[in-house]
Amino acid sequence: MRFTAFYQLCILAIFVPCTTAEGANLTCSPTWWQCNNNQCIWNANRCNGDIDCGDGSDEINCEQWTCRPDMWQCGDNYLCIWKYRRCDGNNHCADGSDEENCVSCSYRAWKCSNVTTCITSSQRCDDITDCGDGSDEQNCA
Repeated sequence: MRFTAFYQLCILAIFVPCTTAEGANLTCSPTWWQCNNNQCIWNANRCNGDIDCGDGSDEINCEQWTCRPDMWQCGDNYLCIWKYRRCDGNNHCADGSDEENCVSCSYRAWKCSNVTTCITSSQRCDDITDCGDGSDEQNCA
């Protein structure tokens, strides 16, 4: 029975890495990286600013990098988070930097994507860039 389950798992090895024996450490193929929790991810997903391992180990001990335009870089320079998660009241960066220097807009104001600027609703989608990042002129009908 164990052999059958192992055999079925390894048949899938064409697409995903498999274990060498029950209870043994996972061995990833050469184009994959092994997470601390023994999960395997594509090498290209290591240190890319997105947590791909369930335990986040793919983003630990990485060299500093630049985040994608739709992401925000934590103060420790070792993680990128989605911009919409910045200043949402929850810490997503280990150093808590994603919840620092946030503004709270009044009821009728609109918060720019850079989350440091509020504009009036009439300034949104008026063909004039009021937010430094231009977010006030995006997704306008």
